[in-house]
Amino acid sequence: MRFEDFSNNNNAPWIIIGLGNPGNKYNNTRHNVGWSILDKINKNHSINITKKNKDYYLSSISMKNSKTIMIYPATYINNSGEIVKKVVKKYNSKKIIVVYDDINLQTGRIRIRKSGSAGGHNGMRSIINSIESEDFMRVRVGIGEPKIKSEQISYVLGKFSPDEKILITKSIDRCIKALETIIEKGIEEAMNLYNSQ
Repeated sequence: MRFEDFSNNNNAPWIIIGLGNPGNKYNNTRHNVGWSILDKINKNHSINITKKNKDYYLSSISMKNSKTIMIYPATYINNSGEIVKKVVKKYNSKKIIVVYDDINLQTGRIRIRKSGSAGGHNGMRSIINSIESEDFMRVRVGIGEPKIKSEQISYVLGKFSPDEKILITKSIDRCIKALETIIEKGIEEAMNLYNSQ
């Protein structure tokens, strides 16, 4: 079943996928900002995360009166695609939003797009290859780039500095508001409100 064939009707749930790596050593690292955003939503709503199966963690809420399922792929970030494919098929929904880190954006900036390429992000490349489509919504969270290009891997797997934490905390809150806007008012409204900030 191709991604284009999945349901896009009003009764299909929203699915928010946060990209990140499993394991305590990756908590609060730059590469796990997608997980951090889902964690904050769960905390705000006093929602518990459940381990659905060996492939992903799951929580569900009513976001702006819409059924919303939040997925933490339990594979490493570069292999997120197969999990996304399984989840999209399980819930028969094209209403997916992928939230992830982006070194091409300044720390603290967010950028919302309807579709697009992987932009050098291996997790996104895995998703695009697995569902054979670039036509899904995404919210990118800026983490800045390393001063030395060759240190990119250690940089994205590293923790935020105290100054960066201040910016990231604010951007996580903006990202949550952006997700709520997408679900309640549509992605165009969210892009107009948040892409310029």
